[in-house]
Amino acid sequence: YAVVSAESAGVSNEIDSRPSDAIALAVRVNAPIYVNEKVLDEAAFTPEADGAPETTEIEDESNATEPAEPKTKERKIERLHDRLKKALEEEAYEQAARLRDEIKKLSSNN
Repeated sequence: YAVVSAESAGVSNEIDSRPSDAIALAVRVNAPIYVNEKVLDEAAFTPEADGAPETTEIEDESNATEPAEPKTKERKIERLHDRLKKALEEEAYEQAARLRDEIKKLSSNN
């Protein structure tokens, strides 16, 4: 199970939720996600050891040495948003979080 904590106008609420819905909501609003360490220990796995296909890491689309040209950066951010939407539709939340972080990083370099 999961709990979504929300605060508005000084009023805090906790709402019971399915983990998948809570994660999807947190990714969409860029909220932190907290997980009990025991849950991580029990749920953790190594994809190769469990016979699952390897996950694909997102490629680093930012340029660390020089800022990208505005149009190029905008296109990269747009492509990342498209990939984020697809990851959320497929409930690939780890990938979605990485994409969200990359979008945030590129957007903050404006």
